[in-house]
Amino acid sequence: MVEFNPIVSVWIVVAVLVISTSVLLWIEWKRALRYSALRLTAVVLLTLALAGLFLKPGYYSSQSNEIILLTPGYQPAVVDSLLRQNPSAKLIHLQQAKPYRNSELLESYSKFHFLQNELCCVVGQGLPIHALDSIKKKDFVFIASEPPDGIIEIALSQPIYPHQDNFVNGVFKNPPPETWVLLEGPGGVEDSVFLEGSGHRPFKLSFKPKQEGRFLYSVRTKTKGTVVYVEKLPIYVQHPDTLSILFVQDYPTFEMQYLKNFLSKQHHKLTLRYRLSQSMYRFEYANTGSRPVNNLSPEILDQLDVLVIDGESLQRLSRSEAAAVNESINKGLGILVLSPTNRIDNALFPFAQLVVKTDTAVITINNKSLNLPALAQRVKKEPDVVSITENQSGLLSGHRYKGFGKVGFQFLKETYRLTLSGDSIAYSHLWMPMLNGISRAKTYDGKIIIENSPPVYPDNPVSVKLISRDDDVQLDVDSISWPLQEDVFIDNVWSAKLWAGEPGWHSLAIASGNAEFYYVSAPGEWQSVAINNQITANMRVSGSGVEGGDKQEDLVRKEFNPLIFFLLFLLSAGFLWLVPKL
Repeated sequence: MVEFNPIVSVWIVVAVLVISTSVLLWIEWKRALRYSALRLTAVVLLTLALAGLFLKPGYYSSQSNEIILLTPGYQPAVVDSLLRQNPSAKLIHLQQAKPYRNSELLESYSKFHFLQNELCCVVGQGLPIHALDSIKKKDFVFIASEPPDGIIEIALSQPIYPHQDNFVNGVFKNPPPETWVLLEGPGGVEDSVFLEGSGHRPFKLSFKPKQEGRFLYSVRTKTKGTVVYVEKLPIYVQHPDTLSILFVQDYPTFEMQYLKNFLSKQHHKLTLRYRLSQSMYRFEYANTGSRPVNNLSPEILDQLDVLVIDGESLQRLSRSEAAAVNESINKGLGILVLSPTNRIDNALFPFAQLVVKTDTAVITINNKSLNLPALAQRVKKEPDVVSITENQSGLLSGHRYKGFGKVGFQFLKETYRLTLSGDSIAYSHLWMPMLNGISRAKTYDGKIIIENSPPVYPDNPVSVKLISRDDDVQLDVDSISWPLQEDVFIDNVWSAKLWAGEPGWHSLAIASGNAEFYYVSAPGEWQSVAINNQITANMRVSGSGVEGGDKQEDLVRKEFNPLIFFLLFLLSAGFLWLVPKL
């Protein structure tokens, strides 16, 4: 649609032009000259040219204001392809990215607030995770570049306790030939793995801390004997939860005596009850006071974290004791049944058992094959049964939920042979995951959750979530009080955002005494992991793979070139001047 932007009022221009056109047409009509039709046409064109010069006609055209954002690692060929599809798109590049033809520099991430409606595509390694938070309308398409070669994923098994097997899991992208990945702790190399082939190669390293505290391990990569790079791996070894465990058996065994000694060294509170006669028992204690347990009452069971009982003692429980155990399991107690038989009540042993012909089991622990005595039974694999130890014949140890508690089983026997042979790591691997896995869930006055994935760099935000039963909760960051924001919908949940300081360890603590630690890496450390995390975050929040929302379009006014009207005026006036002379 044609619209005007007149120099003076439209009506004045129209009135003057109508009068002047009528007069000129009348004069030309009365003149006795040749080419009357052409002269009249020239008069009309002359007045139209004057109208164009005074009215300045124009029209509105839709113009896309979509923005293509260039981030580090983008491929120029990808940008060329996008521009062929959308030639009118505007290019903007980050400070860390190389400029492209006619691309503009985005000086600050704070400007995303004004650009989020126009952002249609992000190319390269993506936006930093903290910059994504400033974009509320995340319907842009993310075209990711490939992360660099090297270690792109690294994760620690949590929580980490001393004197237990803990693991570092990672992924190495395109390792060079003859590559070794080594985990080095305060006492030297803890574990190593040899990587072969290209592509994404997963690896797993084990370590066993000797004490609690904060440590800096190292992950070293060697290629053909030459150290390629070294990365610091911060590890926070927590003080293990002290479990209260009751052992109920018909008679003492070497198995329980060695397990008792092993657990007592880790400061767990142990009570062992052996049956001497129908109503008489003998008791042993470790790290706890003398308190005979003649009857498994709800009051006694509610103070326990784990009940370890053999199959014979479980079957011999009175009706009231069985009911108390069942109720306590439903409320959170963990129970471990040793050498169970098919005759156990399903309410206290909810597993489907399989009979096998062998009384031994070959298992693999830390890439080491072990042959141990075992009950001639296995537990059938089911979706809700968590496996701890298994082989081809079935599950040898594991657990499943029952109410808020868990019921576990252990079919292996005479595992103390491992400690006699000096393999305490394998022995710990057989028992501690089981006991920690089925133990009663601990209740805390407050829990601190750090939501960031490592690495965390200086001046980058750290998101913290706090769960506390205390209404007057307070968070201290490096001994400095920090403000909290309570969740609008969920009670007793607070959140905070803080900015990482200098490289090194930093602490978070609440008044109840619970504390959490996080490590700030120096810029450049774990660079491949950081880039891969950033790419993953952009893919997760963007509209990649889905149809994006409608982008806004600007209507741009375009005027007809006034030179056209001026030339038309000159031609018309020149023709009228020239006709009498022909």
